[in-house]
Amino acid sequence: MSSVMGREDLKARLYQNGIKNPRVLNETMRIIDVYSLRIARNLEEQHYEDIAPVFTPLEPGQWSAALEVTCCVKCEQVKRWDLFHLDQRHSTGHKTVCKDCRRKEDEEDGKPPYVPDKVRRGGWVCVTCGQRKPPAEFPEEKHRNTRKQLPCTACRKEEK
Repeated sequence: MSSVMGREDLKARLYQNGIKNPRVLNETMRIIDVYSLRIARNLEEQHYEDIAPVFTPLEPGQWSAALEVTCCVKCEQVKRWDLFHLDQRHSTGHKTVCKDCRRKEDEEDGKPPYVPDKVRRGGWVCVTCGQRKPPAEFPEEKHRNTRKQLPCTACRKEEK
């Protein structure tokens, strides 16, 4: 494929070669765009001057709404938005640090893995007695579905 080929030419070529589903076609184009951004960034790091202006690399923290990608602040890689946590305060709706980097930060800080707030605060509230008790004092059914309103095992024994 020649380097003169534009984005629309590539899309037409993919369509001719059998990718006719619009969703699959757009997803394929997005993957090609992300790959092109990464290549352009690598070329810039190697101090090459001739980079195609269409695929300008993103600086850490920058994003492209058209391509739905962001350059991670930590690892400086261009990644799709589904690889970032959601952030309502950011204009894109996503954080600028990818999930992998955030996970590595948490492991380095020694933070425990995510545990729901109900368990972290001391357990679940019993429906019968109204006391907050640790999860070990509830039946297995409550562990499978934490939203289910069940009494603790002590209250269950009293009912019987």
